Amino acid sequence: MFWIATGIGIVATLLEVGSYLCRARSGILAWQVASALCWTVHFLLLEAGTGMAMNLIGAVRQAVFFHRGRSHWAGWGMWPWVFGILFTTGAAAAWDGPRSILPLAAMLISTAAFWQMRTKSLRLIAMIPPPLWFIYNLSCGSWPGMVTEVTILVSQLAGFLRWEKKIAPGPESG
Repeated sequence: MFWIATGIGIVATLLEVGSYLCRARSGILAWQVASALCWTVHFLLLEAGTGMAMNLIGAVRQAVFFHRGRSHWAGWGMWPWVFGILFTTGAAAAWDGPRSILPLAAMLISTAAFWQMRTKSLRLIAMIPPPLWFIYNLSCGSWPGMVTEVTILVSQLAGFLRWEKKIAPGPESG
């Protein structure tokens, strides 16, 4: 089962890292849905209940947030609170010790990130959860998860520098 979980984790990694290389918010979120579903199965196979629950709820969250600005129902301002309650309830139901706080905190912070309509804000806030997930993955024995979190942070920085960073011209010499 470990090798199957690892293979699914590798697919989830590719999808997640690819999401941060997308220019548009909609592309980021669409790839995130697919990635979260793969992570759900990955953590299920590793018997890591909190990781599984957070990613399953996360897939639904990303699908709803994808439609924000496109559909009236998806712009409902209570969605971040609804998902906050769902994540907290999911973490409590799947509780496997103090380590469960890490993915819960990561998902609450990423909810704030993905609710942002400005891609720049999304990218900046989304840099906070990877260290939390890295520690959780380490505790679960998820090697793809650990590699992913490091890669995500590098990918997020690359995406930020590519799409968001405005380099001001230096003083003219001479």
